[in-house]
This record gives sequence, C-alpha cells and structure tokens, in this order.
Amino acid sequence: VVLTLQAQLLARENAAKLARLRSRIAKAAVARQTALGSIVGEGAELPPMSARVEIPTAKPIPPITVGQLVYDAIVNTPPPESVPSAAMLPGLVASFGDASMRL
Repeated sequence: VVLTLQAQLLARENAAKLARLRSRIAKAAVARQTALGSIVGEGAELPPMSARVEIPTAKPIPPITVGQLVYDAIVNTPPPESVPSAAMLPGLVASFGDASMRL
C-alpha cells in the first residue's frame, strides 16, 4: 500500500514537471518566432528548430616524409660560426703545438 501511494505521488510530481516543461518550451518557441521575425521580417520563412549548421573544417595536414625533414634541416640550418684561423691566434696555436709534441 505504501509503495502504491509513493508511486502515485511520484507520477503526479512528474506530470506537474512535464506540464511546466511543455509551458517553457512553448514560451521559448514563441520568443524564438518573435525574435527571428523581427530580424528576418514578417512573413518570411523561418529556419526549422533543428536546422543543422555546417561548420567549415580545416584541410588535413599531410604526413611529413623523411625527405621533407632533410630538406627543412638543410634550408633552415644557419651557417656555422666562423672559427678563428691560426694567423689570428699565434700564441694559442703555438702552445697547443708545443703540448702535442711533448706527449
């Protein structure tokens, strides 16, 4: 008996909630018609409620090949920094020369 009463109470609550939901949906539909009517113009055909909007998609990125990686490395690698020549640093080269001869 208790479960029956609980089920009836729940059914009444659900019916009341459904009535409120239907009322809100009807008000939203009227508001939509009014808003779109003022934008589109009176008597114009309005888009359906479930109109799909196409979203543009970006082109897929092609896969990167080994050749492309090598090309990018060659093109984008900066030239090496200049190395000082022996004429610019005579004392340093002479000391290295002497050290290598001692070994």
